[in-house]
Amino acid sequence: MRCLWVVLVAGCNLAFPIPEVPRSESCGPYGPAVGITFGAEIKDPISDLSVFRDGTRALVRADHGIDANTPITPIKLVDNRWVHDPMYQANLDILQLSQRVSWGHLSYEGEMFAAQLVGTDLSAFRYTFQTSGPMVNTWQLDPVTPIAFASGEDVIPWGALQTGTGATDRYQYVVARHVPRDGSRPYISVAVDPPENDVWRDEVVSGGVLSTEAINKVHIVNQAVLALGRDGRIALIYSAKENNRSQLFISDKRNARFEEGIPIVEHNELDEDEVDPWTNPDCSVLYYRRGDRLYRAELDPTL
Repeated sequence: MRCLWVVLVAGCNLAFPIPEVPRSESCGPYGPAVGITFGAEIKDPISDLSVFRDGTRALVRADHGIDANTPITPIKLVDNRWVHDPMYQANLDILQLSQRVSWGHLSYEGEMFAAQLVGTDLSAFRYTFQTSGPMVNTWQLDPVTPIAFASGEDVIPWGALQTGTGATDRYQYVVARHVPRDGSRPYISVAVDPPENDVWRDEVVSGGVLSTEAINKVHIVNQAVLALGRDGRIALIYSAKENNRSQLFISDKRNARFEEGIPIVEHNELDEDEVDPWTNPDCSVLYYRRGDRLYRAELDPTL
């Protein structure tokens, strides 16, 4: 009887082949998720994890026990536990209270890309942590032209990616979410800072459309991060609602355009939302939040 069952199953598979799960050419697939542990001083709710390239320093939004009105919290990894990092807290509280910085994400290079209120709109800026000079150990606004001065919309910058290191080949990219105040559909763009002029511009392709147009047509992105995947391909990992819940997606960049995202099926649950994706520069580690818990998962090429 068991043999007959095997034959029947095999016959069904031959008649009705199971479709292959689409995979990104740049990043993934990822192995099992492991919960991230925080020190007792980092209090729930914890969200918006952004991690430095070496995986030992990060920013989150959380109550760190100093002022509930200053949720941008620097943390460091100690014995597999993320704890508060007071050195990088520095003047962050002042920036949040008096300079009206409301969102901050750490780049792989250690800069902070922040949303700061200018007038009535959130605009996007870059801050650097000073390691020498009169303002040592403080976050200071980068004097380069702002990433985006908002007008009639809020602009919130997320994960930044740098390619190249020299004066002629260093490009920096940052993905930003735009929320128009007239109620029209939110969208994302990728701004680029080329080496020749240090002026941020939204990346566009032929016809003047954004390089993220294919994503914006089908998804309202909640949060996103850029990475440099296999064969030097730029990828965008993001969360967006589909089938009435938030899921994780990977978008490969091809011919200067980001394609519609492919679901990260191995980490999309059927009954919970997956949000706040982050990765490391080569997207070999995936971070995200499911419910009230943050997780990390490592690349698993055997899947």
